[in-house]
Amino acid sequence: MKIIVDNKIPYIHEAVEQIADEVVYLPGSGFTAGDVRDADALVIRTRTRCNRELLEGSKVKFIATATIGFDHIDVDYCDEAGIVWKNCPGCNAGSVEQYLHSVLLLLKRRKGVRLEESCLGIVGVGHVGSRIQRMAEALGMRVLLNDPPRADRGETANATRMALEELCNFFHIQADFKIVPPALPYMDYSSDPEEAFLQVYDPTRDSDALKRHPEEFEHLRGNYPLRREISFLP
Repeated sequence: MKIIVDNKIPYIHEAVEQIADEVVYLPGSGFTAGDVRDADALVIRTRTRCNRELLEGSKVKFIATATIGFDHIDVDYCDEAGIVWKNCPGCNAGSVEQYLHSVLLLLKRRKGVRLEESCLGIVGVGHVGSRIQRMAEALGMRVLLNDPPRADRGETANATRMALEELCNFFHIQADFKIVPPALPYMDYSSDPEEAFLQVYDPTRDSDALKRHPEEFEHLRGNYPLRREISFLP
């Protein structure tokens, strides 16, 4: 079995070389149709676009992406060609939890913050958010949650669930919420310290789409036709 692997994926050499007869390590953005033609499997990240152009006529039957998202994989073509693909939802959840746990303990030790008298707001209670919730509650913190898709499904939790606007108000965050028309392009405010951009699930537009294609939840979540822009005021 021949496997082609993105050469920037850490700690994979020992594992993959135990199951493959031949392993080729290539830059993720440099995979070509010629490279994959006689490969049985690909292990990639987002830099590799797995589409018809790359895969047609190849022996590839399995694709593993070491990422949560999978927009770089043409899933329709893979289904058509009989190629199995897998992503890694929650793969970074443990490291995010450990990082935040360390930060909270540093605040307690160095700044004297009484965590058992503090409150933590979590926007998005999926693989990452749910682990942070359990960790914070174990520290005695009050936890406020915002996750409209889960709320729409009727899920409940011990922690208080609230709308994003309510969450911002609770923490005295001044924010201007407004609906951005679908025709506007995606904007990135990451370079502006006074503004942030957040895509928020809107049940009035997204629920029907998710009901029609429940298996496409992650894909739809990354391509919501309706976006809510939040400008945090200085």
